[in-house]
Amino acid sequence: MCIVEDIPLWLRTIYRLFGIIQFSCTQTSPFLSFFYRLHCVPVFLLYGYSCFSWLSFLLNIFDRKSVKIDTTVSFVGVLTTTTSMLILVYRSNNLRSLLLKLDEIKRHSCVVTQKAKRDWFKISMWIITMLHLAFIPTLRQWLISSVYYYMPPTIGFCDHLFLDKILECVRSEFVVINQQVLRLRTRIRANPHVKNKETQSMYHLVEELTLRHCDLVTLVLDINKLFDLITLSSMLTWFAYFVDVIYVFVDVLRRVTVRADLVMFVGINLAFMILWLLIMVRGYSRTQQEANKTVGFVHDLWNHLCKNKRVDRRVHHLELVSVRLLNNKLYFSARQFFSLDESFCHLMIATVVTYLVILFQF
Repeated sequence: MCIVEDIPLWLRTIYRLFGIIQFSCTQTSPFLSFFYRLHCVPVFLLYGYSCFSWLSFLLNIFDRKSVKIDTTVSFVGVLTTTTSMLILVYRSNNLRSLLLKLDEIKRHSCVVTQKAKRDWFKISMWIITMLHLAFIPTLRQWLISSVYYYMPPTIGFCDHLFLDKILECVRSEFVVINQQVLRLRTRIRANPHVKNKETQSMYHLVEELTLRHCDLVTLVLDINKLFDLITLSSMLTWFAYFVDVIYVFVDVLRRVTVRADLVMFVGINLAFMILWLLIMVRGYSRTQQEANKTVGFVHDLWNHLCKNKRVDRRVHHLELVSVRLLNNKLYFSARQFFSLDESFCHLMIATVVTYLVILFQF
């Protein structure tokens, strides 16, 4: 399974410890399949222990509004993390079969392997993550609180990183399809009087590319269905932690003087949350845009032939192909609650600002 094998070993190990990858890259026996599911058990047990320890600590300290918000955020973290753990176990076999289908499609396509470019966006994300984790020793009861507070967003972030890798592979297939359609369009425009056999082969190739495009759209939507519940729970975690960090920071500023380490801690936390949201939205948006380019390219090819009065049964068939692509446009959503594109960023920002205004008023 080339998608999993392309992931660096250290990152693949993190995915296995958090239960994001609970399957083997190759065909294995039932015993080994069960063994791969055990990698995440110690982390899950540690999280369960930290839940009871940290909640008992929060419930025994003095009653303050900020502490109540911390407790609420903690319960949200328990709910979302438990949900994510159950979904990760449930989706493992289905995800493996879909990734095998994607691997089969990539094996039969003519994708030219290019040298991987540095993604400075992800590099900056990892730098912020390391700085984010560097504050763990400064927390009260740091061993328990670090697991309790850091694991919910970390599971969601790593799951979206893995999804971004899958979407990148799918996006490369859409890029190849678009390049071939553009090449055909250029040939027809440059030489309108091509031979009949060559024209027939061009139309046949367009239809093949269309079928491959539709298969990829169906496949990536099936993959997204396995991730959308975790996306919902992760965004609930994101919202709760984002509001908590801002509110606690403002509450501390009212009571004590500003400290540089506090400002740095809050800034790094907010930067981590913002970059996490942008990475998730960027993966969905870029894949959706690249997939929907094919619709315009095929429609432009059909429109060019009609304008030059080269209408025959094959052009009419090309029109049907264009309509099929139009009806099969790629659209990502999380259980039809909201669309996963740039508008989702606007929605989250508006939600956070509205809730903070209400919270500070009361």
